[in-house]
Amino acid sequence: MLFGLASCENFLDNGDIKKEIDEYIEIANSSPITYFVTAEEGSGTATPDQVKVKKKETFDLRFKPSGDWKFIRWEAINKSTGEIVENAIKFENPDQTETKAQVINPGEGLLIHAKCVQIPTIIDYEPQKSANANQPIIVKFNMPVEAAETDSSASLFNFQKNISLTCNDDDLSYCFETPVFNSDKTELTIVPKTTTEDGVLLKKYMTDPEKNLSLATIQLTFSSELLIQSGDLQLPVDNPTIYVNYLPTVETTPPQKKALVVTRNAGISIENGESFADEIFHTEYIINKKEDVSVDTYEDLVLQNACNGTFYIYGRYFDEGSGIKNVVVEETFLRSQLGESYSPKVLTFSYDQSSENTTFQTINGDTYFLIKHTLSGEDGIYNITVSVRDECNNKSDTTYNIIRKTNMGCVSLYKNGSDYKKLQVSFIGLNEIDGPRTVYNGVFYPVNTVTFTLNYLKTDNQYGEVTKTSPDQIYGNPIPEECFYDFTVDDINVIPGSSIKLICTDFIGNNFELTIDFPETNKKILLDIQKKSTYADITCLDENGHEIYDAFLLRKANSNGTETKLYRGQRKIEPGYTYRIGINTVILDDYLLKFEDLSDSLAPVQIEDVKIQKSKNEGYFTVTVCLAEDTWVNNSAVYLSYGYFASEKISVPSGVTTISFEQYNFRLYSDFTIRAYAICNNQRTPESSWPITAVSPADPDYDNSAPYIDSIVPHGDYFDFKIKDDGTGIKKANIRVVNKKINLDKNYSLNGSNSYTCSIPVWYLLPSTTNASLLYLDFEDNANNKKSTETDIFDAHGIENLVDQRFYRNTDGNLCIEFDHHGFLKDYCFTFKTSLNQNRNGKIGFESIFDSDGSLEGSDLELDCIYSHKNTAEYYRVIISKDEMPVNSFVKVVKFLPTSYLNDGYYLPPVYFYNNTPGSGENDFIIPNGSSKESLVINSDAPVFVHTVVTSIPYDECKEWEASEWLYYKEEFGHKILDFSPTSSPKVYNIPVSEIEKGKCYVVIAHYSDNHVLVSDVMVK
Repeated sequence: MLFGLASCENFLDNGDIKKEIDEYIEIANSSPITYFVTAEEGSGTATPDQVKVKKKETFDLRFKPSGDWKFIRWEAINKSTGEIVENAIKFENPDQTETKAQVINPGEGLLIHAKCVQIPTIIDYEPQKSANANQPIIVKFNMPVEAAETDSSASLFNFQKNISLTCNDDDLSYCFETPVFNSDKTELTIVPKTTTEDGVLLKKYMTDPEKNLSLATIQLTFSSELLIQSGDLQLPVDNPTIYVNYLPTVETTPPQKKALVVTRNAGISIENGESFADEIFHTEYIINKKEDVSVDTYEDLVLQNACNGTFYIYGRYFDEGSGIKNVVVEETFLRSQLGESYSPKVLTFSYDQSSENTTFQTINGDTYFLIKHTLSGEDGIYNITVSVRDECNNKSDTTYNIIRKTNMGCVSLYKNGSDYKKLQVSFIGLNEIDGPRTVYNGVFYPVNTVTFTLNYLKTDNQYGEVTKTSPDQIYGNPIPEECFYDFTVDDINVIPGSSIKLICTDFIGNNFELTIDFPETNKKILLDIQKKSTYADITCLDENGHEIYDAFLLRKANSNGTETKLYRGQRKIEPGYTYRIGINTVILDDYLLKFEDLSDSLAPVQIEDVKIQKSKNEGYFTVTVCLAEDTWVNNSAVYLSYGYFASEKISVPSGVTTISFEQYNFRLYSDFTIRAYAICNNQRTPESSWPITAVSPADPDYDNSAPYIDSIVPHGDYFDFKIKDDGTGIKKANIRVVNKKINLDKNYSLNGSNSYTCSIPVWYLLPSTTNASLLYLDFEDNANNKKSTETDIFDAHGIENLVDQRFYRNTDGNLCIEFDHHGFLKDYCFTFKTSLNQNRNGKIGFESIFDSDGSLEGSDLELDCIYSHKNTAEYYRVIISKDEMPVNSFVKVVKFLPTSYLNDGYYLPPVYFYNNTPGSGENDFIIPNGSSKESLVINSDAPVFVHTVVTSIPYDECKEWEASEWLYYKEEFGHKILDFSPTSSPKVYNIPVSEIEKGKCYVVIAHYSDNHVLVSDVMVK
């Protein structure tokens, strides 16, 4: 017995067996789950359409695909996301239409899906009867067989490889035009080719004496290598061959037009179409007014040919040959409502008996049709061609200009004065802002073509309607697009919560609705009444404490007197009257007021304490106001006011006695006062106040604002960066400029300065490529406030985008600068600097304020420039008078765009101009000084301005540079003027090699007095 019990325990201890028993119990206690069996719409039939099973149950699945669908596999998918769920259902043969399935991991929200793809199939083609030799072949597929964006030039449906046209083994592809698709890539059209010399090539082939065919059977075959994307697969066309019979005859007569009406009137039908003679669009060309057309006639044309985007085409045509096949509407958008012109793009829409919004009928040999067409683009002018075509593609075309206009204009509905029974409509048509003067040559849509219908609730609770069709008043001289309508509705019933609806309809069928809602009275309205000695001011507030501006008072002298309405600014409560309050058009009878009922003894709100603290938010301090505990005993609202004239107000939340708010630090720098008052029984209590004593901006207990860049000012070849601190002063600053080739890193210890200006040359900021330089800024003040920023500081076009320029001395000796005209160059900024004698630092000073001896150094020289144009558009010429520049000096002219800093723009290389009689230039040279690497020999017979220019660009790149590229804002050293006379000997220029960093490339540039420049060979330190 003990042995048997032990054996049973050992049996249950077996892990696998125990797991199976637990699973069996779990399945037995579970409920079955319903799984729906689905497939793509139209792909076939699944059996069953649902199963209700538990875990591990097995069931059968069958799927019968439709003729043009291919079954791929069975799968379980998430009902919500459509994603495949693995290990949920096991399919015995997942790629077979019949299989067994078993639930492995049951779960709600799963579908059993028969995945299929559509097989590309030819479902129809034309012609199927013997056809004329110029009738196109049209092949219709059951699905798009090419990507929608594929251009005809890139289509794989071509004669080169994938489409063959043969007759008796003859290749006839040369007899047909390139195949073209319709817009949704489901219909391929192949048109027989016609040439001037040979006519219809297919007819010529058939009538060739060697062929002499009375009937040609053409075989059209799509190659099996032409694969079409369908789902995850690429499949060839199913049954890829069709046969078309052609006769050696040609039909060339287009359909005969008996009637054609194009109109915006939706009332047109097949039955009444020819009665719309006065409603049709005109075929006259209206984009530009013809000289022989009167203004009145032209305006009629424009207005008649306008629509809201939808129009109707009625036609009656006869074709005794192959018969009417379809109507093609070609739509070309020419010009927007703002007058913007576009490159014409033709959209084609084909309508036949199977098209939506289309009716075709044949009566007594005539074909009737009615088509509803909606323009596909935005408001503006369109060219519309209605092309009625027969089976041989012969066509009868009629062209119209149609204007699409959907904007109604600006419509406002409001009370006329104070009487809510009188309403006024303001209408400003969009003509003045949508550019009709450009688009429609000054033709306005007159306001009297807009109908305004007012729907309102009458006193008998029925709805009334008033319609206006012509303006009561036109303002202006006159302005035909602006008017006002007055509506008087004596029987209106003003019920809170109801509304008035205004329906606007223009002559082309556009509709616009506008409503005025009468406010509900159950929302909270707060009165703020301030009692004076002989009257009281009243303000109506909403539940957030904001003034209700459309509130008014009705004043009545006694119970039998007439009520007088008081507007904003006149709202005073005076003795001897009874007052009611109104908002918008609703009278609030619950608010009855008398001066005699106002109290003279309201208790003020007590401020017990105010604390001022530095805020965590930069530039702010925190104010904490503590009010008395009994503040809310009798009061319904409490407010704090502060600022100049107590103009700023805070609403204290209900029940709160301690409230904190933030203010800008600058308010602390002068005395100000916190005030408190309350509303008690609709009346304002007396104020209590708490004065705040000003603090110093340098007080570290309140300074929480870090230093900042106050301004960045361009000066042609350098920028001034002004750093400022409004509090304790700048402790230190770090400015780092980084571009691809250059790093500038400067640290400053400023010992409490409140501002500091750092000048940085443009060559630091202007990158060697078109990428922007980055500016890194780290600031700290003496209150330990820190700020770090990173920004793009300059985004100029690089050296490869230099604008062509030249400068020269004209016959009067003035400086002339010319540069090519790009439209914006008239906004270039010019800065002029003059370089004179060598200063004590051994470099040329840039001076612009002069004594008689020319010894002062100073700021930029402001000179008058004369702009002139040459050949109207080619380039600008700037002329600078020699009389405005110091004599015997070199003047540096810095030209730059933008006109404001930190904008994308161009910098041009500076030029150097010698303001005196130039030398001959006959013996000018710059040559090596023997074997010396630190000096050059320069010669001229007049002064020469010389400097050393340095770059970090590698030698292989800069060795080919021209002078303009070296002068394009690079680092400079060693400025010097070499003073030559006609008899002077060559002079040695010592290169400041010690100032050049190792590895950098450099040249010496000599600017000669006749404006030409010589550059030395490139050297590397």
